[in-house]
Amino acid sequence: YLAQVRAIDVSRRDRMGRVHLVLHTRTGQVRWGLAPGQAFPIEPVARFKIRLLRHLASQYAGSIDAGGQIVDIFAGHILVHHPATAEVRAGGYTDAQASELAVSEPAQSRTDG
Repeated sequence: YLAQVRAIDVSRRDRMGRVHLVLHTRTGQVRWGLAPGQAFPIEPVARFKIRLLRHLASQYAGSIDAGGQIVDIFAGHILVHHPATAEVRAGGYTDAQASELAVSEPAQSRTDG
């Protein structure tokens, strides 16, 4: 999936100074979350996030950004944000326009490193 990544944004930090990664693709982005090695127990480990990307790519013809959308994988599930309607387009993306993809993975795999 690395070939789809055009840039990795490391400029976002939380209140504790931890880096939150964003993978920019040609037309979208994947909000990865905390850097590998810093995520557990707050977020799933990198191995699980890669499984989420694999599932996402299988649903969107190989695309890790769901065909140019903003995708969140940091919470242990896939959340695809869809563009706002024309009336509120300037406002960007909202949770009301997001869809969640279910991934069947055993709970144990969220923590294996």
